[in-house]
Amino acid sequence: MKVEVITIGDELTTGTIQDTNFTWLSEQLSLNGFDVIWNQIVRDQAEDIQRALLASLGRSHAVIVTGGLGPTTDDITTEIVARTFGLELSLHEESLQKIRRFVESRGRTFSESQKKQAMLPSGALLLPNKLGTAPGYFLKVKETTFFCLPGVPQEMKQQFCDGVLPELKKLIGPSHFYDHRVLRCFGLAEAEINECLKSHDFGPLRLSYRVSFPEIILKLVRKGNDSTSVQRGLDQAEAYIRQALGEKIFATGEETIEQVVGRLLKAQKATIALAESCTGGLMTHMLTNVSGSSAYVDRGCVVYSNRSKQDILGISPDILKEHGAVSGVVAKEMAVQVRRLAQTTYGLAVTGIAGPTGGTKDKPIGTVHIALATPMEVREKGYHFPLSREMFKIIVAHVALHKLRRELLKRSSGEI
Repeated sequence: MKVEVITIGDELTTGTIQDTNFTWLSEQLSLNGFDVIWNQIVRDQAEDIQRALLASLGRSHAVIVTGGLGPTTDDITTEIVARTFGLELSLHEESLQKIRRFVESRGRTFSESQKKQAMLPSGALLLPNKLGTAPGYFLKVKETTFFCLPGVPQEMKQQFCDGVLPELKKLIGPSHFYDHRVLRCFGLAEAEINECLKSHDFGPLRLSYRVSFPEIILKLVRKGNDSTSVQRGLDQAEAYIRQALGEKIFATGEETIEQVVGRLLKAQKATIALAESCTGGLMTHMLTNVSGSSAYVDRGCVVYSNRSKQDILGISPDILKEHGAVSGVVAKEMAVQVRRLAQTTYGLAVTGIAGPTGGTKDKPIGTVHIALATPMEVREKGYHFPLSREMFKIIVAHVALHKLRRELLKRSSGEI
């Protein structure tokens, strides 16, 4: 079923605000098996709105229009919908009384300008607004159903979930089955993943790629006439991709690397302490964003200066002088010492040069050393990520947490 979205507002076309309504709507529609084929962003101008409405007529089975239902003079969507399709506007008395009660319940005076929100095109069916004043509505013109919703995101989302989605599912019919899988990958570029998978025939299943730095997200979509064949197709495709990409797939759905690491630590009754220099506490922040992380995160130390590395971790000034703070030797010492101090299962440490200043010929900007101390040994590896300061910190934190993830997976599988 083809669906398109028209978002209305000068604030969108001028770049004053981002069109988050379309982003959210397209995701929800796709997750429910609808094909989003078009998006139009138009000004609060009558001719532009009319042109967008006429262009969508017949091209899509359903059109979702957001914005322009409010009480101000530039809110003209309903007026233009009625004019474009030759419909009369009439006052919806029940909506008018609801708007009046809503306004007065918040200690404000009801004004005549509020009345226009209760004017609906003839034949339109109401979509109640539980969070604000402007009701939405929908109507069918020839073979296309138009859904008109407020532009306020929370009001739009409520009306979509409560009204639009159930109506769309009626339109699509009961014989439609749809499902999807999301696989989250780390450690391969988008092109590299494509090379691994491009020779495989996925049949009717659709595979899409999305970069969400520093991850690559794979989405598998399958439609069919019965749920059994849909699930079988997804199972087969996921099994092939897992075999092709191996441990580069670290999670499914919305699970994050910090949730994966936390789950593994908790399952093994293991604990972690962190010593961070160039990431400035980002790894600790990520891990402690997970509810219940106190079960496995003991502490995180931001040891940014040489003095803090000596005072907090007890690293020898001689080692710092001989090798420099950004070195494999110091990274290993940081991991070992933070683990010793916290008496944890693991110690994870990073030290590097985020830039844009501070680099040298021997240690250019983007140099980083990551070390993991385990009950058996301490391992370290150096990397070079010549990125912006913010992106550098993000990639370093993820690389370090994935190093810990791989260690935990080996331990759980009995390899170590």
